[in-house]
Amino acid sequence: MSFLNPSLKTANMPSQDLSGQVAIVTGSNTGVGKETATALCEMGAHVVMACRTIDRARPVAEAISSKCRGTAEAMQLDLADLKSVQEFANAFLAKHKKLHILVNNGGLNTDGNYKGPKTTKQGYEICFGTNFLGHFVLTMMLLDLMKKTGKPARIVNVSSVTVWFASIKFENYYKGPAKTQGNYAASKMASTVFGKELARKLADAAVVVESDPGFVASDIWRNSPIMKHVSAFLALTPRQGARTSIEAATSTSVKTGDYLVPFSFKFSSIMKLNGSFGYNIGMPLLSKLFHGCTADKTAPKAYKPEAAKSLFDLAYKICEEEGINLPQL
Repeated sequence: MSFLNPSLKTANMPSQDLSGQVAIVTGSNTGVGKETATALCEMGAHVVMACRTIDRARPVAEAISSKCRGTAEAMQLDLADLKSVQEFANAFLAKHKKLHILVNNGGLNTDGNYKGPKTTKQGYEICFGTNFLGHFVLTMMLLDLMKKTGKPARIVNVSSVTVWFASIKFENYYKGPAKTQGNYAASKMASTVFGKELARKLADAAVVVESDPGFVASDIWRNSPIMKHVSAFLALTPRQGARTSIEAATSTSVKTGDYLVPFSFKFSSIMKLNGSFGYNIGMPLLSKLFHGCTADKTAPKAYKPEAAKSLFDLAYKICEEEGINLPQL
């Protein structure tokens, strides 16, 4: 299908001069995260690859540094362990005096044959803890530095089309193993609501954007053999899937509060008409044909003030219980 869409060969990646800038990309030793880190490094940035398994991340960082204008370093970060998140943030703050770009990319999906832990080290539901809570604590701990860095700094939260089916009753998903279906979608909704509220409260102090990588042949399907086979044929490559995150992190045309989708049209128009069709048919079949990057709207629930209030109240409550002091927005 690539002859129908020339962008599939190059993914039409943006190219900015990021010399002297410092970026963090979580979960960046494989897949979309690795491609995002590589692209930022190609533009001249110093990229901190924040990864759970440091022995896997170091050789990847060395390989990226060897072929790019910028440099990359690996630092250990386990998003499913709030102690590890704090240790990473403190180590970064001690070592680096600037932070221009933060890409909250790391994520976990427990669909399929997932046999890993069902809760985080502190006992929170694994998707909620990894995809949202870990990034919430990380972002809030680094926020003052990002404000001081200026330009303004960029914060990118990687979202998902599954938010269209997600609940905003976050209190049902955060503690203990998942009791119902929809934990992954709820965690991505939490990440998206977090980004929307950050954008509203920070105003001009930072550019906060959500990016949806789309249907990508990446490690997110490692626990689902069926989806691995399907994605190998129909899905975007990790490089193409990284395009929305790279645009969100670097493009001068992006505005705070934007939600970038990996299509050359507003995919929300399909999701509004028929969400199931859009997710099950539209996303896999149209990804390659209409690959692009467009500012769009996400699920209406993500914009509800009560969703933001309940999420922030819950997140601060958890942090208080864990003895984590974070700044209030």
